[in-house]
Amino acid sequence: MRRPVNRNLLLFLAVLLLFAVRSGGAYAAADPVERQYQEVLKRYRAALSDPETTHRLRELDQCIAGLREVMRQDTREKLGDRSHYLLGQCYHARYDATRDRDDFRSAQENYRSVVQKHHDSPLADDAQYLIGVMTLNEDPAQAYIEFAKVGIFFPGGDMHRKSSEMTTKLQKSLQEERRAKKPEAVGRDSRKTPAAQSGGARSAGDAATAKSIRGKGTPGSKGKPASASPRAGVAGRKAGPSMPSLACQFGLEVRRIVIDPGHGGKDKGASGPNGMHEKDLTLAIARELKKAIGRKTGCEVILTRTDDRFMSLEDRTAFANKHKADLFISIHANAHEDKTRRGTETYFLNLAKDKESARVAALENAASQKKMSDLEGILRELMRNTKISESSRLARDVQANIVHKVRPQYRELRDLGTKQAPFFVLVGAEMPSILVETAFITNDAEERLLKDKSFQRSVAAGISGGIESYIRKMHGYARIGDRS
Repeated sequence: MRRPVNRNLLLFLAVLLLFAVRSGGAYAAADPVERQYQEVLKRYRAALSDPETTHRLRELDQCIAGLREVMRQDTREKLGDRSHYLLGQCYHARYDATRDRDDFRSAQENYRSVVQKHHDSPLADDAQYLIGVMTLNEDPAQAYIEFAKVGIFFPGGDMHRKSSEMTTKLQKSLQEERRAKKPEAVGRDSRKTPAAQSGGARSAGDAATAKSIRGKGTPGSKGKPASASPRAGVAGRKAGPSMPSLACQFGLEVRRIVIDPGHGGKDKGASGPNGMHEKDLTLAIARELKKAIGRKTGCEVILTRTDDRFMSLEDRTAFANKHKADLFISIHANAHEDKTRRGTETYFLNLAKDKESARVAALENAASQKKMSDLEGILRELMRNTKISESSRLARDVQANIVHKVRPQYRELRDLGTKQAPFFVLVGAEMPSILVETAFITNDAEERLLKDKSFQRSVAAGISGGIESYIRKMHGYARIGDRS
């Protein structure tokens, strides 16, 4: 006996077959460009392992021609980021072998296309990092800027940590080289910042490093390449015993201090849940600090503002430079969307090493008149700033003394430590400079503390105590030098 046909099953199978045919046709229509890209990628990887230079260059030329054809056919630029990235790697490999400037420029142009045209691509931070790698031998100062951009533009990218390590090494080696070349300039005038120099530290084995990165970091058919682990060395002195700073070695004096009450006028700064404004609290603490410093150190103290008026961030640093200050202290109150955040922290100028420091800097930089076009100038200022070491020492002394003075009365105050971040208000300062985030105005309990006169005096006493400690250490080194 014949079994009845399940019509529903037949209908389902017919629909499934129709869908498969249509989707298969669409896939086939899109597949040739992807397939051609994969063939080029396979050929590129094979070329890298070819020990014979002439043959390797010939294969790379074929890869470049193949990628040009892929990009011509990819009218919607679905493979735009991968194509430009791989094209950059092909020219990068050619440059390693030929040192031809045209190959260098072509590699850089394609890497920058990924960064600028495909900013959201998972390959964008890799491309920016490789720009830094390529520039390392040519111009270490520019390489510092390129590595720094990774952290600024792609703070969540997986190349952030490696780029941060490179900026730290380059900054140290470039500054040490300047000090070695012109130590007498520092002795004559501690306030003068050395001019930027394009030459400097050379990195041994950079070609091998770049080859290693490209060998591991080729873009696959999906998303991001495997993470490279470059070990580009930066020339510099070997770490030795801790030495007194240059300011200490020259016995430089601290006679004049500029205190900067953050915000003011139309710039209210952050506001607390009970309506207090940061601009008012910073001025109150600055006034107390002026009195405390005068009592403890005898230094002349000048405030950037003595009333509720607006000053740009750039004008505050210019004010300190004009008055030839020996130290610059900017007073602020912290803020956060999380109202439970609390604590005190002290910053000095440098690139941020963590997302929270970057967030705080962005918050305080909001009033700046600087634009993204000023970025390279700011980064160059950071790179050549010889006051970073002194500023970090001052920041540590101030932070430790704030905690020491305030905690006996306010046990719940958290010590958030000494940190670094790119605050515009500190950029261009010709003297050691720090920014103190006294407490969180957005925390209800700490807003009440900030308003309390006793707390304001305690914070001021802590900051002045830190300044006194910093000065005492400098004088201590000078006295030791006198006896030798």
